[in-house]
Amino acid sequence: MRQYESVKLKNEVDALREKGIDADTLGVLISHIASTGQWVVMFLNPKNVGDYAVATVSERDLIRLGSLPATTIAEIKETANRPDFFDHTFFLPARFKEYDMVELAVDKPKYKKEGVKKGMRGCVMGEYAIKGQWQIIFSEEGTGKDVADIMVAEEDLILIP
Repeated sequence: MRQYESVKLKNEVDALREKGIDADTLGVLISHIASTGQWVVMFLNPKNVGDYAVATVSERDLIRLGSLPATTIAEIKETANRPDFFDHTFFLPARFKEYDMVELAVDKPKYKKEGVKKGMRGCVMGEYAIKGQWQIIFSEEGTGKDVADIMVAEEDLILIP
């Protein structure tokens, strides 16, 4: 195994499961700890594209998937060199799931431009977030006519029970 290769977690590891990292989760090897035979791995959150968790994992718990493109490696190196890189030790939990009904909790110019304002209700149209944003379709109350299909920041939404 080599630095910046793609890997997959082979089996369940209790310490990782507590962080939201399950078997088959994809990751990237960041650095090898020769004295222990472990790797520092940046695992990628399958429910929030752009979110990651850093963990130390035994090489025997990993399956090597292969090399990554140079542009991806450059992006990973940039992320790994951030001062807060090692602060990301668990996946952010997904607040929503596909088809949840939500309400917009704030007014922002980017939403207003699309015809959406605070208090409007919409439906989550994806299984996962992308960099903390969810795809939401907002519909006209009473008619059901779609008003907008936009990405909305998770913190700007309220789950409707």
